[in-house]
Amino acid sequence: LVCFYGCFGGLSINFSSLTTLVFSKPMLALRLLFMLPVVWATAVDVEACSDETCDDVSLLQLRGTKGMLTAGSRVLHVAPTSAAHARDSGDSGSRATPYATVEYAAKQAQPGDTILMLPGVYHNEHYGDGDIWKEGEHTIVIRKVKGAPGNPITLMAEKLGDVVIRGDGRIILELKKCKHWRVKNLEIEGEVARTPLEEALRWQFAFKRSAKSEVEFRVDPSWSKDRIKEEKLPILKEVLRPSKYNTHGLNVHTSYDEEQ
Repeated sequence: LVCFYGCFGGLSINFSSLTTLVFSKPMLALRLLFMLPVVWATAVDVEACSDETCDDVSLLQLRGTKGMLTAGSRVLHVAPTSAAHARDSGDSGSRATPYATVEYAAKQAQPGDTILMLPGVYHNEHYGDGDIWKEGEHTIVIRKVKGAPGNPITLMAEKLGDVVIRGDGRIILELKKCKHWRVKNLEIEGEVARTPLEEALRWQFAFKRSAKSEVEFRVDPSWSKDRIKEEKLPILKEVLRPSKYNTHGLNVHTSYDEEQ
């Protein structure tokens, strides 16, 4: 890996990937050759690229990217939930001192930037505390953050399997009123696979009419399976179900040009 780092930010090229492209995708390789002057123009201070800096920007490889990377492209690092060394402040964001939340990193992001989630598990604030009714709680919600055509903001892990996002609130990952985003290499998990069958049967017909109302049951918990099959159950509208068992995994709301 040869890493160039200039006064306008970081940009790296994996030349082994470029070699592969020359033989497998000649037209794309030809386009990359025209990009080389842009790369060389930013390489005004090679000595400024320390080993740690090279690691930080090495994800911005030409392989697999859509659109040109600009000299201003950055990698903003985020640590897993409750990491002791992470903090949301203006001098954070590197691999050594990452941000504590994806939301804060998103507010700092500009078109072309990558938000890199470091390996680990990410979850909502009160995850696993026994409360199955977390209507207003989410794991990650990004709102009104915009990339640009051909220069999206990317939310990703370095490789698939590095990052798991969990939640027992209403939403695990939401992009709301966002434009030009890419989401890559992230695993999103609800609680269904970790819920014992007995627990699932106990709460499958539970609902609330509002967040502060009492729990009601569409079907009497004492009924047998056979009786449930025989009954004509009422249709309920605009009620709340336990968030633990009804979590939205990925919710893209009033957004466009999102890639997964």
